Amino acid sequence: MKFRVLATVMAVLASAHTARAQALFPPETDNAALRYWFALAEVQALRTMQRATKLPACNWGFDYRNGGTIPLWFGMRVRLLSHLNELQGIREMAHGDSRTAVETWLAGVHFGQDVSRSGPVIAALIAHAIILDNLDPLRDSARQRKLNEEQKRSCL
Repeated sequence: MKFRVLATVMAVLASAHTARAQALFPPETDNAALRYWFALAEVQALRTMQRATKLPACNWGFDYRNGGTIPLWFGMRVRLLSHLNELQGIREMAHGDSRTAVETWLAGVHFGQDVSRSGPVIAALIAHAIILDNLDPLRDSARQRKLNEEQKRSCL
């Protein structure tokens, strides 16, 4: 009887250790839906960014008591949004929707302008790169004559 109790306690402890290890390090999954949810979250963030470019004011609210620094993640995330925006415009142009592609790239340019507002000098440098990210494919499309006259005028 005592042996059974001891064996049961040992089995419970062993399984608890295994369950704890599994909880800390989940196994890799082949479920594509989990990755699709993540991709949709990025697309939603991109649409949020594009809608925000329509607003008249932008104040990032950086705290300058700590000097003219911005969090490292800020620069990385705004560049990510810029690249996603650029790629969305390229995809729209490839699908023949030049009007939407131009609007997407112009939203990216406006986003770059907003990034440069009320920020330290590093934000202006990041904004410069963002603006170029979105102006380059716009310029290339104009040179390849993929834009009509109305679209070219909207870029001015």
